[in-house]
Amino acid sequence: MQQGSFAGRSADCSCARLNGAPCRHGRWPHIKKGADSQRVLSEITKVQTDPLVPPGSQPDFELLLQAYRKLETDPADAVKIWTSLAERGSPQSMVYLGSCFSNGLGVEKDLQCAEKWFRAAADLGVVRAHYSLGRLYLDAQRYAEAKQEFESAASKGFVPADHLLGRIYYNGYGVPVDRARAKAHLETASNWGCVFAKTLLAYDLRHEQGGGALACLKGNLMRLEATFDLIRILSTDGFTSDRLR
Repeated sequence: MQQGSFAGRSADCSCARLNGAPCRHGRWPHIKKGADSQRVLSEITKVQTDPLVPPGSQPDFELLLQAYRKLETDPADAVKIWTSLAERGSPQSMVYLGSCFSNGLGVEKDLQCAEKWFRAAADLGVVRAHYSLGRLYLDAQRYAEAKQEFESAASKGFVPADHLLGRIYYNGYGVPVDRARAKAHLETASNWGCVFAKTLLAYDLRHEQGGGALACLKGNLMRLEATFDLIRILSTDGFTSDRLR
């Protein structure tokens, strides 16, 4: 089967209609002003609790929190503070800068700068930085690099990376289509609670050749279950939940 382009798979984009949720292959639809800062704030909270962030690596935690509080009111100043901290070796600040540059929050959108800071954080052991790099590479159709970063994140227990690895193998993004390997990654992510891994597994059941009416019924039930999961997650965690990655 022909390898797919990341952009332009119509069967892979229907979920982009869901407000604030990433589409099935990992891209985010346009979201309203103000949501970018919420997403970055969410990333900050998650990175602060990341068990694989090297202990004692934050040179000035109070200054980091000061920038955190400024993100919604004065994002440009927050970026300045994080830049200073990142230059002093703060891996958390590097991730925050990557998020700001990739979303154009407090600075002009600059994907090269985002890559630079995510890479610096990943080299210091921040697992989420590997995932964020993978997302950047996937959007840029740099599939081999995306796969490598997702594999690194997944091997360290960051399950949303399994979801996007499943997408890569399912659609043949830079690799031969391998549905068996895709389903293994997707099932890992779905069992953990990843909504869009479950929706793709449901899609596969409904369109499986030779699956018959029973497979189609199972796929429809799985899709319905994923819809209820989505509603529950949005009502509790919001659209920045890791289970919507």
